[in-house]
Amino acid sequence: MSDSGVPAHPAIASAAAQAVPFAERIGAMDIARGFALLGIFVMNIGAFSDPASEYTVPVNPETATRAEVVWHFLTHGLFESKFYTLFSLLFGMGFIILTDRVQARRSSPTAVAARRFGFLAVLGLMHAHLLWFGDILFIYACCSVVLLLVRKCRARTLVILGASITAAGEFLILLMTLMGVIFGTGTGARPEAAPAPIAGQVDSSAAEADGATDSETGADEAPITEEPVALRGWAFIRNSFATGAGPGEAWKEAEALAYREGPYADLAAFRSVTWAFVVVFVGIGAAPRIVGIFILGAGMIRSDFFASRRRRLHVALVCVGSLVGVPVALYAAWHQIQTFPHDGSALPLRYVWLQALHGVGAILIPLAILSGAALLANRVASATQGPGGLLERALHPLACTGRMALTNYLFQTLVGTTLCYFYGFALFGTLDPFEKAMIVLVTFGFQVVLSTLWFKVFAIGPAEYVWRAFTYLRLPRFRHVSG
Repeated sequence: MSDSGVPAHPAIASAAAQAVPFAERIGAMDIARGFALLGIFVMNIGAFSDPASEYTVPVNPETATRAEVVWHFLTHGLFESKFYTLFSLLFGMGFIILTDRVQARRSSPTAVAARRFGFLAVLGLMHAHLLWFGDILFIYACCSVVLLLVRKCRARTLVILGASITAAGEFLILLMTLMGVIFGTGTGARPEAAPAPIAGQVDSSAAEADGATDSETGADEAPITEEPVALRGWAFIRNSFATGAGPGEAWKEAEALAYREGPYADLAAFRSVTWAFVVVFVGIGAAPRIVGIFILGAGMIRSDFFASRRRRLHVALVCVGSLVGVPVALYAAWHQIQTFPHDGSALPLRYVWLQALHGVGAILIPLAILSGAALLANRVASATQGPGGLLERALHPLACTGRMALTNYLFQTLVGTTLCYFYGFALFGTLDPFEKAMIVLVTFGFQVVLSTLWFKVFAIGPAEYVWRAFTYLRLPRFRHVSG
């Protein structure tokens, strides 16, 4: 029992600043984190390799290849929103375990949590502005402040509060979708004012006009014309907003050029502006949902969700997630592809219903994954064959991958940006669905192998080591104690 009168979770280690040994960890959480890393990379590979405007809307079935339609259908049906929801649940759970452990050692949970979230916020800002605009760490750090306000609540209160805020967040997202029904999406709309030309583009119409003039006048030499100044980077972005062009086809071309050819200043300009759009969107629409899921996860771990006595609940959630969540999510994804207007016109009213179905799948599928991980982990714990059983050997690499989730998340960004940006292999805008799938599978397979080998020698991941040291203001043990 903690000082607040709230039962502390049983997974409290003997030394707060030290890495928690496998034997004292909740295996299901590590398994779920490992699986979530795969799902996150499946979604992020598109954000690494394609213009942001293409990543955020359904693919156009009239212009896309069959492989692109299938890729979008599967990824957005089975992965979009599902795995960041899973990570959010795990984040809320981890927070409760952290604060209970710290309070049991008579330390200040608030001070420890503040340092932990502060480090995450700084790391997130660096991640977003130096590597990739799609960072989630800064957003998590900002939303997690609410957890400090509710950490002393009992399990039932946390579950009810979390579910209520999550439902309110989903309703807010539906209201934003309804705005698209009323005012239109703006996607694909063409402004009257033409944006300034992009470096590397040729104005074919002007060239044709010049050619016609030459032939009519019979001049031996082409008239001297002043070429328009080509804008790139911040100059192009400022001009786009000044002329009212905003994000459109010209924007996508300029963005692709910056990511694929550089220089770094142009790439950084588009990355920072896109990150600002992401933060505004999350702040307006997604933040309440994230906060609600954090609190829901806190309530689940407070109620000892992973205990073997919850088996019937785990089985029920696996069945509901598989038989209801998956079909509903796939149905929504397919019909969103078919009904999204790519000309910037208004969304059909039916799209609000499809978005609601998407939200249902986005919570049922993560709960099913968590429950499946709990069933597997409890099966290993209750097995009679002892350590080294077949199921344990199969799950251990995935658990190792999840145990260093922060390191592996950042590593995926390094791989994706190196492959796609100009300072690496410059594949931005060129990857097809098969190539994206291969990158995801090969990279994740490498991470599973490397993570497993890492924990044979070390007690904690490299990024987690720095994070934990800053959190507790004490260096944790890095290598395993021999003997």
